[in-house]
Amino acid sequence: MVEQRLAWSTASGQTPRWSEVAKRRSEAQLPTPRGGKRWQVASVRGMLRSPTSTGVADSGRSRPAPARRRTSTLQPVGPGQRQQPAPTEAWMAVPVPALISDETCAAAPHRLDRNGPMARRHNTT
Repeated sequence: MVEQRLAWSTASGQTPRWSEVAKRRSEAQLPTPRGGKRWQVASVRGMLRSPTSTGVADSGRSRPAPARRRTSTLQPVGPGQRQQPAPTEAWMAVPVPALISDETCAAAPHRLDRNGPMARRHNTT
């Protein structure tokens, strides 16, 4: 179901903006990934960029490490541990239900690369 709704956003014949995709999803009253009512552009882009949407989630992306010293004595004392990113080789791939097909996900990076230079912030006229 999600696949059908996102496939047209990466189709070569159609070129809607991410804001239009988000607007259409909000108007269709589809719930956001967190269950909200209003879609944001970042949510649509995140779904297409996320490897979890294609059926692979990574486990073990962080590991506990000793906490660093406080920068100020006014800050509260923490538990003595912090989370540190683990190297990519240590991650474990966990299969999850795929929301988007591999074809749609493969088309998304081309679309994302094309949208960057076309953004309003790059307008010099």
